Order: sequence, then C-alpha cells, then structure tokens
Amino acid sequence: MTRPSSVTRHRLYNRTVRCAILLLAAVALTCAAEKANKNVEDHLIKLNVAALDPQGDPVAGLQSSDFQVIEDGKPQKIVFFRFGGERKPVQVADHEYSNRATPPVRPTVVLLDLLNDRLLSGSMMGTEASRFLESLESSEGIYLYLLTVSGAIYPIHPMPGAGAEIPSSAEPWTKNIAPVLDQAIKKVFSLHPVDDRDVKNRFDMTMKALLQLGGEMQQFSGRRNLVWVSHGVPLVGPSISEQGPVDFTVPLRRICERLANAHVIVYNIQQSVSGAAEAIGTESQMTIDEITADTGGRAYRSGRIGDAVHQAINDSRGNYQFAYYTPSTKIDSKHHKIKVVCSHKDVHLQTVQGFYSMQAPPPEADVDHLALTTAAHSAFDQTAIGLRASVSADSKFSVHIDASDLYLRPQGDSQHAGKIAVLFAAYESASKMDQAGAPYQFDLKFTDEQYEKVLRDGIALNPSVPIGPAVKRVRVIVLDEGVGSVGSVTVPIQH
Repeated sequence: MTRPSSVTRHRLYNRTVRCAILLLAAVALTCAAEKANKNVEDHLIKLNVAALDPQGDPVAGLQSSDFQVIEDGKPQKIVFFRFGGERKPVQVADHEYSNRATPPVRPTVVLLDLLNDRLLSGSMMGTEASRFLESLESSEGIYLYLLTVSGAIYPIHPMPGAGAEIPSSAEPWTKNIAPVLDQAIKKVFSLHPVDDRDVKNRFDMTMKALLQLGGEMQQFSGRRNLVWVSHGVPLVGPSISEQGPVDFTVPLRRICERLANAHVIVYNIQQSVSGAAEAIGTESQMTIDEITADTGGRAYRSGRIGDAVHQAINDSRGNYQFAYYTPSTKIDSKHHKIKVVCSHKDVHLQTVQGFYSMQAPPPEADVDHLALTTAAHSAFDQTAIGLRASVSADSKFSVHIDASDLYLRPQGDSQHAGKIAVLFAAYESASKMDQAGAPYQFDLKFTDEQYEKVLRDGIALNPSVPIGPAVKRVRVIVLDEGVGSVGSVTVPIQH
C-alpha cells in the first residue's frame, strides 16, 4: 500500500478536525437550545433586539431604562441587559491581551437553496448573489454556501475551521466571485431526485442544513445571521413516506426555538424567476413567515440579497441582549406575544414576535462543558464577556472580567449572585488544542456596595496554571452559567 504524502495527510487531518468541529458545534447548538428551554421552565427568556434609526442604521448607547419588554400585554422587568453591537476597541497595557482590542467578526452566512428551487432559477440566484458580493468594499464575516438538490451543503467560501489562520487582505474575497459561483452551481446542478417530491424529505433536508450551519456558527460570539435565499419549503403537504398529509408546524417551531436560543437569526429572500411565482399565499410562505418571526429575522422579495445582507450586518452592529422572567410557566404549546418598545420615538426595534410554551426534550450532554469546548476549538476569541489577560514568567495569570457582561442575579435586599466557570486551554500548534484541565468554578456573591464596585472596576482573578514547555499559547475561557454567555482571550506564551 502506498503511504499518503505529507500534504495529503495534512489535508486529511484538517478535514477530520473540521468534521469533528461541525459535529461538536451541532451538538452544542442542540444543547444550548435544551438549556434555554430549561430556562423557560425557570422563567428566564433571552432576546436579541436590533435598535435602528429611521435610515436603518444601528443605534448604540442605549440603556436598559430606555426599553420596556411586554409579554401578552403585560410589562416585564428586564433583569439582564448587554449591548452586543459595535464597540470601541479596548486599550491594553504592554504584554496584556484583550478579546475586544479589535472589532469582533460578526458572521453573516448566505445560503443559496437549490434544493427548494422549483423553477430552476439557480443561475439567476447565482447572478444576483455575485452582483451584490462583487460590489462589497469589505467581505469580512461573510460566508457563502449552496444547498444542493441532494440536501448537501456545498461550501463556496466556508467559515474557518479550528485553528485556521485568518488571512488579512485588502482585497475582498468576493471581488471575482461570479465565475467561481457560476462554476460551483454548474458542478452541483442536477435534476431533482424523485424522492424530493415527498415534502417530508424536503423539509427534513432543509432544516438539517439550517441547523448544521447554525451549529457551525457557534464559534462566533453574539448575534449570528443566516441569509437563506430560497423559494421555501411547504409547511403542510402530502408525504409518500408517511402515506398521507403531514403538518410540520410543531417541528418547525422547535427548530426555530433552537436557532433563536443559539442567537441565529434567519433572513429569507423569497427567490423566484423575475419576481414570478413567489411563495406569497402558499404553504411555503407560511414556513418563511414562521422562521423569520420566531428567530427575529426579516423576509424580502426576490432579487434583494444585497438589502438582506446589509440589513443583517446593521442589525448585528446595533444588537442588544435582554433577559426577563416570564410569568408564563405552563407547558401548553400556546403562543405568547413579545413586544419590545423604546422610549426614543425615532428608534426602531427588530426582535422575535413571541415564543411557544413547549416541553423541552431531555438533555443529552453537559451543556456547559460543550460551550467551553466549542470556545476552545473556535478559530476566534469569544467576545460576549469582556476579558483582559496577561501571564507572568512563573505561569501566574492575571485575568480581568467585565462584570457588566455577567448575569448577577439579585438575592434578597443586598446581594447579587452568579456563577462562572473558567477554563485554560493550552495549544502547542495552531490547529490542535493539546490540553485543558477541569474548569475552575467560581460562585460570585456581592453586596450592593461590592456590586457597584465590580461593575465599575471589573472582577480580577490570579490563578497559577501549569504550562508545558511546548505550549505556544493559552486561551482563557469564561462561561457565565446564568445566561450561557462565553468570553475568551488568547495569550501567547514566551518561554
């Protein structure tokens, strides 16, 4: 047997790592939803809210007191509030590192759906996407995929895998995308298989693809945008495999819940040929309406890919994260309306329109462990929790945590409590995490006076962490177990 070359072995290793990360991210997405479902039972609802001015541009600088959350017509108290949009870079001292020293990468994934293209408009879809993408001055954070007629995800410009080095280039990767995208569409184009006439097969393959991309997006922090260019998939219809009509309302709502709880917001472009035969008034339109309303996204008419991507980016730049305790604790599958209003009349808000009280499935894994492991394998540092860190020659770390990003729940009249886990992941190479011990657990309790101080000055930790002689860098990862937020910062090691 011929032994594979070093280049081939390297490619196989990278492919294996990428597949492992995809699987890990998909599991993390499911478990994040399960934990959020459990939080619903614990009365905690989390929201992503985009604040925009009349021109659709992001609005920063708003405070919790500027907003009011209303559920089923009744005002609710906001217990957690954090601005997750565009921030000024943090200044750091010599030999100190921050996860907010540079602007974070806000992902916008564009999925061109050939599976549900009933009118063979794939080439037009590619032309519209190419025209918009080539006009971009910056392509940072934009990733492009095809959904083939067999239900496979075909990457054109994929999200980076674990340990990938992100190239810096003054020229956007989208500049000459037209021939690349055209060739890719021709490569994967084929007639639809007979079994895709079964609406259940189409629904299952479509939702699997959305969840797979949503899972891979977990390596990014905060709001994650998924722009789905599609004619849509019917919400009801005949099924050969089920020998009768099927209704996907309940499974679709569960999928939307999983996406929303994982901060994946879906924007849909209702693709058609020259504006004809769109999904308006059809079962596919019902699916589109459900998935955009339940994730807090938006729906667009055919030909508006550019509008959708631009608005998704602006929504991320003006995104706020809320949490409140809902009085609706009964598991009855009923819809509960959510409305968020701002005291500034010229500020327009975009968020979910409500939630369904559905029974959560039993958890399958340690959610907190998966969140830490996903952050350890990410190509990017997580920025939901602001961190600064440095390390001394004797391996003693100095970690500063922005307490305003943590959920410190009031307890009694003068206590504020929370719980965080801190993991130190060591790397001997760019693409492989070599060691990560058990996370440190910290129960946080502060009096009113202490609480005001940590909000102003932050929380300082100074653990001593063993570092092997071959370690090149250490990633400090902090998990807020109250709301599931993660922050991480990577520190180079000088031996």
